[in-house]
Amino acid sequence: MVEVCDFDPIVYEFKIHHHRSSTNANFIASQFQTAKIGDSETMIKIKKFMVSYGIIDIKMGMLNISELKQIQGFPKDYKLIGTQTEQKKYIGNAVEVNQAKAIVSNLLSVLCPTF
Repeated sequence: MVEVCDFDPIVYEFKIHHHRSSTNANFIASQFQTAKIGDSETMIKIKKFMVSYGIIDIKMGMLNISELKQIQGFPKDYKLIGTQTEQKKYIGNAVEVNQAKAIVSNLLSVLCPTF
């Protein structure tokens, strides 16, 4: 478990350096103070990144099955079976169609240059 104390040198430095140049600096810095005991290391890194680049808010959400299929190049009417977890596993293990075409095309040109 990662613990976050009230004093963080990054936030302090940010407040001191930017308090006169930006009206949002204190608000942005205070957003990092919302880090809680139990936040994952990744979440703490995200919050530090937000403070250092002046990002006030981000919206994060999980992609749904149809969005994941679209990213991987599956046809819209392609049906997957199984639980949502299993479907995500199938999509994650798939090779994107255009990438597969490029790999096969390059291999074909090397192995059969007259084809």
